[in-house]
Amino acid sequence: MENQGFWLSPQQEQVWSLEPEPRASTYRVQALIWVNGALDCQRLRSSLLSVVSRQDILRTFFRRPPGIKVPFQVISGEAALDWQSVDLIGLNEH
Repeated sequence: MENQGFWLSPQQEQVWSLEPEPRASTYRVQALIWVNGALDCQRLRSSLLSVVSRQDILRTFFRRPPGIKVPFQVISGEAALDWQSVDLIGLNEH
């Protein structure tokens, strides 16, 4: 299935124009969650994937074909997460 592209909003286009050439920057959302007590990592990951699958903006990336100055927004049909879990239980709080 081919992804469909959408023009940027005026606000997105302005932010894009502020980025210096070459546009090698990648914008990603990262989160660090500190949990005290037991955590079901698989359940949390599954819940986050469910939210990503329902929200187009969380699956949106930008593609700029050669010769085009302003990219298109492309919404991925697949929900994916770069997931990393680190157990810090043995670390001191200081």
